[in-house]
Amino acid sequence: GEKAVGRETGEACARAGVGGAERDIAENIARRVLLEDSAGQLVCRDEELRTELLAGVGPDAVRAARRAWVAQHDADGGAPLAVADHIAELPDWPVDDAIDRFDAARDLANALVEFETVDLNARRALRLAIGISGPDHPDVLRREIDITWFSKVDVELAFSDEQWQLVDRLRGLGDHSNLVRLAGLVIPMIANLEVDNHDPRLVSLIDEALSLPVDRALRSTAASAATDLFSLSDIDRCRRYAELAYSDAVAVGSDMLLIEAIESLSVALGHPDDWPRRTSLGLQAISL
Repeated sequence: GEKAVGRETGEACARAGVGGAERDIAENIARRVLLEDSAGQLVCRDEELRTELLAGVGPDAVRAARRAWVAQHDADGGAPLAVADHIAELPDWPVDDAIDRFDAARDLANALVEFETVDLNARRALRLAIGISGPDHPDVLRREIDITWFSKVDVELAFSDEQWQLVDRLRGLGDHSNLVRLAGLVIPMIANLEVDNHDPRLVSLIDEALSLPVDRALRSTAASAATDLFSLSDIDRCRRYAELAYSDAVAVGSDMLLIEAIESLSVALGHPDDWPRRTSLGLQAISL
């Protein structure tokens, strides 16, 4: 309401040397207590005043303050990381909206290359999604796949034990789409770490995943990645998956997928006899 500062808050401000009209006091509190960092996260910069303000404040008041901050951030149109931290402390917040907020915070943290914050918010959303749909729902499993990528500790390993456990779960559930998605997620990492002599288990997984009848856009992306993986080690697989990426992209009708698939075919078609087709594909790419 209009009473921005209550009696207890006013007394705390007086002890801290902050005075003036109620609006001025509120602005002074914000300036003294809060600092917005480069990620839009509100952090405390005056622990003494913060302690004074929170002394004796009940949990209902703290929850009300968090809701007020969320409303203010929404009005200002920003600070998804701060909003996510507030909502994480509000267990009665609408679940669907909370998941959306955690996803937004995850995406921003990923853009800022703050992987601990990415993992934190991805796991917040996962816990809520499990509560809604159960642990074996495809959306929940998709989130688990993402988390295994965000939280990968040993970047020298193309595939973690946690990811192999997910492979077994996905196979058992018959979740083909997520199995292709998981394979497609790790293929670029394998390509960055290895030139040849790929782990036979990984090769078998890729062959299995790319033979499954799943969404063709999803499979086209994974097949394009597989083309790059095998370009220096297995020309037969390289060409087979380049052709698969292209045929799936044509079926989907996506220009972006077609450009990616044409690039993959350009890698695979390295024999002199393939130059006429490479020329044709180049002209097709220019027309997209």
